[in-house]
Amino acid sequence: MGALFQIDLLRSYPGEGGFRFGYIGFIPAVNEATLFYLIAICLSYYRRYILGISSKKFYIIIAASLLLGTKAIYLIIISLLLLHFLRTSSFKIKVMVLSTIIITVIAVKTYLSTEDAQIRFEYFYQIANKRGLLTMLLSGRDLLLQEHFYANIDHWGIMNFIVGGQDQLRYLVEMDFVDLFLLFGALGSIIYISLFFSSLFTFKKNRYFNLYFILIYFFIAGLGGHFFASALNALYLAIFCIYIKATQRVNTT
Repeated sequence: MGALFQIDLLRSYPGEGGFRFGYIGFIPAVNEATLFYLIAICLSYYRRYILGISSKKFYIIIAASLLLGTKAIYLIIISLLLLHFLRTSSFKIKVMVLSTIIITVIAVKTYLSTEDAQIRFEYFYQIANKRGLLTMLLSGRDLLLQEHFYANIDHWGIMNFIVGGQDQLRYLVEMDFVDLFLLFGALGSIIYISLFFSSLFTFKKNRYFNLYFILIYFFIAGLGGHFFASALNALYLAIFCIYIKATQRVNTT
């Protein structure tokens, strides 16, 4: 609805004058929506290609996620597409994946020639030109890292490096591993990450899809933020991990 009728309330970036494409719906934050769609994409892929449960919901979820407009969601889709291409032994599937890539490239190239694309990419070009390519790719988080990280640890003692001590309202970086260290310190961060593997990621790690999900989850969390502390998605993440473990147990018995 947001994309069809250009509804500002439903935009991913409503405060940027429409220069950035993306429609988030009623999810309250862009990072929360990225994690929501990461879980949705991986769940639908797992059901479709690992369990063999055919469903049209998979294509609806992919289409909806493409409208989100975040760099992370496109990275997730591309990486999963490449993984699927490498892992499948079916010639038909490989042709379909390659065709999808070719069609996507043609569509992107066609869009880049439009006036709308030139306006949007001028916005990113100005950021890259003034602040650097890294700042553009990280949406300014590298600047927050330089400013907030050192401003925070300037007030630290030895115990803070062990157990943390972040003022979240003043020094939030929005890169989860950095914020985790600032909040809990080195010891607290190790304990926190270990809890993921002892309580959530308890499924088998030697299966390619399971390993992919863990790696992409931590990779996006490291570049973005709010993944570790997402109250909105905590239940979905837990249920998804339980679902993977339960279905794999059934398939092996």
